[in-house]
Amino acid sequence: MIIQILVTDLTVMGMLSFYVAGLPMIDGPNNFIQIFNEIIICFVIISMVIFTNFIPNPVDRYDYGWYLLYFIGASVCVNMIILAVNITKTVYMAIKKRMRKKLLTKHIFEVQKKEVELLNQLQKIKLEELEINRQKQTIVAVKKFDQVFGADDSIKSNSSSQQSPSEASSESDSSSESVFESSS
Repeated sequence: MIIQILVTDLTVMGMLSFYVAGLPMIDGPNNFIQIFNEIIICFVIISMVIFTNFIPNPVDRYDYGWYLLYFIGASVCVNMIILAVNITKTVYMAIKKRMRKKLLTKHIFEVQKKEVELLNQLQKIKLEELEINRQKQTIVAVKKFDQVFGADDSIKSNSSSQQSPSEASSESDSSSESVFESSS
């Protein structure tokens, strides 16, 4: 029985030396947990010798058993605390990540909204510029037309020929009056 305990203890010591030398876990807290647990297992295995006939008094073995249970309970509590801290940290990071994602999505939406507004304003400005250019082209075309066809003279002659007979007679009366006045 003692040989089995010593072999098991040597195996645990080998694992402990591997954890201390290699630090195989991803981060420091996980390495600490593994090393802490291996030390506890090593101590518990060494304490198993106490429960053999190596200690003849059963009352002493009983008392050592309670101390061993307190020690194991303390190590379980330490592991539970570390587990609770890790879970809390993981939940906090998940919530923080979700909040960042939500804020980022909101920010992206606002940026896209501003971008759409700017594009609409730019389109409105381009439409106004196109309308102004169209009006300028129309004015230039009308001026060229007027220059080529002499539309100003023909419009004046058309407007005088399209006068009503009463307007034409009143103009002729006024012109005849002006002739009479100049002769007198």
